Amino acid sequence: MERLRPWMLLAVLFGAAAHASGASANDFLDSLSRIVTREARKQLASKKLPFKVGPLAGHIQAVEPERTLAVEVKQFELANDLAGVCLSGAGRFQLTGKVNDSVDVVGLFDARVTIAAEAMFTKEGNEFFVTPRITDVELGVTILEVLPAELAGSEEFLTSLVVAVCNKNKTAIVDELNKHMRKQRL
Repeated sequence: MERLRPWMLLAVLFGAAAHASGASANDFLDSLSRIVTREARKQLASKKLPFKVGPLAGHIQAVEPERTLAVEVKQFELANDLAGVCLSGAGRFQLTGKVNDSVDVVGLFDARVTIAAEAMFTKEGNEFFVTPRITDVELGVTILEVLPAELAGSEEFLTSLVVAVCNKNKTAIVDELNKHMRKQRL
C-alpha cells in the first residue's frame, strides 16, 4: 500500500489546481485516470499474483499490461476528512495453476472490476494518517481460452460459473481486500 500514497496526494493537489483554474471535473478525472492507470501498469508488470481457491492453486499474471490494462476514475469526492473514489478497470490476464496438485490448468481471460472506496484522513499529534477501505466491488470475467483440451469449448460455461461464484462471495471478497488495507502515515 505504500506505493499508493503518491497518487492519492496528487489527486488532492490536482483537484485543488483544477478547481482554482476553472478546469472541468472531467479534466480532473481524466488526469487522475491516467495517473492511476500508469501506477496499475507498473504494479502489475511482470508480477505473478498467487491464489488458492478450493482445489485450484497457482498464479495470475497481467498479459501485456501496457496495452491491455486501463483504469478510469469515475468519481472522486473530498469532503472534510473523507475522500471517496469509484474506479473501473479492465485488463487481460493469464491464470496458470494446478487442480488437486496434479492437473495443469492454463486460462486466458479478460477481467473487469469496479471498485468503490473511501479513505479517512486523521491527525494524531503532529502526524497525519490515511485509512483506506473498499466499500463495494463488482467483478466481471470473460474466459477466452482454457487448457487442458478437455475444458476447451467450455469457456462460456466457465465464465458464468466464475461470475456466479464472485457474486455469491462478494462480501468475503471485499472483506479479504480490506484485510490488506492499512492505516498509513502521510
